[in-house]
Amino acid sequence: MGNLDWGPIIGGYAGLLLLGATYASVGIMVSSWTRDQIVAILLGFFICFLLFIIDRLMGNSSGTLAVALEQLSSSYHFQNIARGVIEIKDIVYYLSVILVCLTTARVTLASRRW
Repeated sequence: MGNLDWGPIIGGYAGLLLLGATYASVGIMVSSWTRDQIVAILLGFFICFLLFIIDRLMGNSSGTLAVALEQLSSSYHFQNIARGVIEIKDIVYYLSVILVCLTTARVTLASRRW
């Protein structure tokens, strides 16, 4: 038991924290778009599911579109972190999605005041 590989353990927890924060920010953004809670949860689930599965939509194809969809996928970036390999591109991906979603929610809510 003393021979635990701490890289995947710490990476897994860090990845789950970033993934959860990303999905929460998507939920906040979608919730700011609508006043109906059911629509917000369904739309938020759809967007989070799309972010998770977007890299698998192309199948085994290769090319520029397949690489672009892979880079948009949250599961692709989570797999890297869960293996214990924490790269800057994965952290930048999650922080960028969080920032875009929260900024969009802020702008949406600010526009309602007028």
